[in-house]
Amino acid sequence: MRNSTNIFVFFLVLTLGTAVALAAPAAEVERDERAVVVGDRAAPAPPPPANEIDLRRAMAPASKQARLSVVAVVRKGEQVALGVVASDDGYVVTKASEIGASPDEPVNLRLAGGAIRRARLVGVAGEHDLALLKIDGGKFSPAQWASGDDVPPGKWVASVGMSELPLAVGIVSVGRRTIPADAIMGVFLADIDDESTGGALIVRVDPQGNAAKAGVRGGDIITAVNERTIGKREDVLTEISRHRPGDVVVLTMLRNDERVTSRVTLAKRPQPSTRSVRQNTMGSRLSDRRSGFTAVLQHDAVNLQPRDCGSPLVTLAGEIVGINIARAGRTETFAVPASVVVKVIAELRQAEADRAEADRPDASVLSDEQPATEKPDAPLPEPSSPGAEKTPTTQPT
Repeated sequence: MRNSTNIFVFFLVLTLGTAVALAAPAAEVERDERAVVVGDRAAPAPPPPANEIDLRRAMAPASKQARLSVVAVVRKGEQVALGVVASDDGYVVTKASEIGASPDEPVNLRLAGGAIRRARLVGVAGEHDLALLKIDGGKFSPAQWASGDDVPPGKWVASVGMSELPLAVGIVSVGRRTIPADAIMGVFLADIDDESTGGALIVRVDPQGNAAKAGVRGGDIITAVNERTIGKREDVLTEISRHRPGDVVVLTMLRNDERVTSRVTLAKRPQPSTRSVRQNTMGSRLSDRRSGFTAVLQHDAVNLQPRDCGSPLVTLAGEIVGINIARAGRTETFAVPASVVVKVIAELRQAEADRAEADRPDASVLSDEQPATEKPDAPLPEPSSPGAEKTPTTQPT
């Protein structure tokens, strides 16, 4: 019943708002407080269309709860990304490539109340471009992630920031899919019909590509990339997505039932023409990292900026169904599905716990510099009496 009411109110506000906007003078249209990039400089954002303001107002109630868990990642006084509080003890998930953090470099986060807190980098999931941060000390309002299946195409979604109105509103346009990495080897892959064999079949090798230069041949079966076991073609895409052009990957392959290895330097995927890039950008900036994702949803919000990545994506019912990870085109924004985000958070936290356990000194081994504790002289035992007992489709990669 609640969802039905939300949907009714949403379309009622949209209809009435649009009618009022058409009758109102253009000067009365509310301006957006954010900025867009024009060339190499930032400029105030132009006023959004009146119907977009109405859409954002209509989605404000749905984004209210999620807004409590949003933080801003700040570098040199400027917001570079947004993040979502993932636990009440201060774990925060955000877009890794925008923050440029390292384990030895603290990250500044601006909380909902305006306070600045320092956080440390826990880990990075490169195939999703997600980073997990940790604020030590304090209690926080964590996000409530949607459970179950991904939000389907055709559903309204809002990107939630730190202000009362959502950053942008759009419609899910494409369901979950893989976005190939910019880094490529120069091979075409296919799954192997015999699932018991495992691996990815190299159908064809680009004769001008780096794989060919490294001695890779058509018919080879990739069984591991950098010692990570490969069970199917998708596993190769996942591993390559962790890397950037110029990186070297080690392929373990089967060739005529013999095990061979090759070191392949990844090349940059050919880019579209400058004109098409300009048309896709239309004056606003795209995310520097907008490819190489193993699982993303796509929505058509048009007023989102790269520094807004890391923000939660909510439905009309207020469910957080993903995290915006890349402004990929004029009408294309990618978001990592909630189920993937939850899994990544768990894996990075477990890796942190494993490292802590490995670094913990073994209490059973005394250091050479640690003197053994002297025990007081024990009383001599009483003389015992006699008898007493002793006790792992083709696509270029």
